[in-house]
Amino acid sequence: MNKQLNGFLILVHLVILYKIRFVVPLILGHGPLMEFDNYYQTIKFMSNGVNPYLSIKLFSLGPPTTLLFYLPFTYLNLQLARQVMVILSILSGYLVCFILAHHLSTKNKSAVFLVLASVFVSAFPTRFALAMGHPTIIYTLFFVLLFYAKSDWVKGVWAALIVLFKANFAVILVSYIKQKSRVLLRGLLILSIAVLSSFIIINPAWYIYFIKEKLFALYPGSFRIANLYYYDQTLKVVMARIGLGGLYMPTYVATLVLGLITVFKTQSLSLGILFSIILSPVVWQHYFVLLFPIFVILFGYLTNIKQHFLWAFSLYLWWTEFPWLQGAGVNLVNGVIASHYFFAAVILTYLIAINHDFLTQTKTT
Repeated sequence: MNKQLNGFLILVHLVILYKIRFVVPLILGHGPLMEFDNYYQTIKFMSNGVNPYLSIKLFSLGPPTTLLFYLPFTYLNLQLARQVMVILSILSGYLVCFILAHHLSTKNKSAVFLVLASVFVSAFPTRFALAMGHPTIIYTLFFVLLFYAKSDWVKGVWAALIVLFKANFAVILVSYIKQKSRVLLRGLLILSIAVLSSFIIINPAWYIYFIKEKLFALYPGSFRIANLYYYDQTLKVVMARIGLGGLYMPTYVATLVLGLITVFKTQSLSLGILFSIILSPVVWQHYFVLLFPIFVILFGYLTNIKQHFLWAFSLYLWWTEFPWLQGAGVNLVNGVIASHYFFAAVILTYLIAINHDFLTQTKTT
């Protein structure tokens, strides 16, 4: 029976891979990876002393440490760098599914792996991350390795890397304050060493420039939009889509306070990831790849039909795409639908917050 099931799941997975065959040219290094190419070129400019924040290619660039992930790729020519990036992302995605299947299944791990891999590679955030050349899939692997790590030093390394490359995930560090301060301290030590070491290649003045010229500009008091900006899933754009852009700042502050208190009290790494995304001033659709392991881990803790329904609905909102929204007008209905990735994260946050067993058994202790 297991062989027949595995054979069927392999066939399904192969069909899915055929459907996303656009990845093949990317593996060969053909065609642009828009986001990866922009970072690659920006680092080339930076190596010549050009302030990366003056580059028109990266108008939403975070702190300078964001560039450190891409730095090793610039020692390769662009085509080879693209190939390495795509292959690493694909391998990271399958490794995420393998680790999850290994930890969460006692019988027929192969079938569980195939189901997870099929859902993961067919999801739009995953496909979008591959097409853009963004390392979100690799960051998702970092999160899974952090979640299952046993050593405090290993946890500190993975937490530091996540925050170093994507500073908005600093919220996860709050989950370690209460009873795992050793992980927090080791993570902060590694972060400090990495930032100080970065001064060798990154002008310290660019850190100051980011704080003075870029950081606070990411948090407008109110926000309006001329179109749906479907790819943008930030809180400010979501509120503007539904006509509440004028309430963005008080809503953001309230969500920030609630998020920090919740993550601190629950010691939940998963809630740390979710609030990091919900609160981030820059959130594109491919950021939501990070939700996948949370969906998978949470599933085993659901206790009733209502929770299963909400979980499935949230998973669908996370997995799907509505291309027709690209040219749709701005109204309440379209605004709500266009924010489906954001609402998937909100529903997932709610399901975790009400699930005592999940919070008890997965907290960072």
